[in-house]
Amino acid sequence: VNAASYYRIFDEWFGSGIDGEEVGFFHKKDVALAAHYIFYGAGFIASFAAIGNIMEVERAFHVYLEDFSPMLKFAGTKIIVSLAFMQSIALAVCPPFCFWSTNRANLVYASLLCAECFFISLAHVKAWSSDEDWYNYDVGDPTSESSEDAGGSQVLRLASSNEELTSE
Repeated sequence: VNAASYYRIFDEWFGSGIDGEEVGFFHKKDVALAAHYIFYGAGFIASFAAIGNIMEVERAFHVYLEDFSPMLKFAGTKIIVSLAFMQSIALAVCPPFCFWSTNRANLVYASLLCAECFFISLAHVKAWSSDEDWYNYDVGDPTSESSEDAGGSQVLRLASSNEELTSE
């Protein structure tokens, strides 16, 4: 919208009101407020879609992900997506936050997000431990003992079936 007003493309729609020109439709206060709430709704839908997709990946591939201990790995992502959007809504509608200035509310939002990311990163240190068995999988070598011992037989079966398909 701003680029269109800068180049004066369709001024009746995108006019910025600079230099005494008339404000375009998309720069009027009531339209900007309506767009603000439309994007809040779109963010709400996108957040739930992202969490739903993560849950679907967990459900559909649980057999293959079993050795990877996926619960903590996926939980951090679900928590941060949920909190980031929900706290922006809470800051906009809950007193006393809804009476604060935009800058003050944004500062609190950013501070909360930093603290949440710190605690989720601590959970990720535990979730992505470097001594997990799947780090030792050697998919390229079907005779590797480490892949057999670490429960990599499923991975090896998948790799060997793919090789059979490509060699035919």
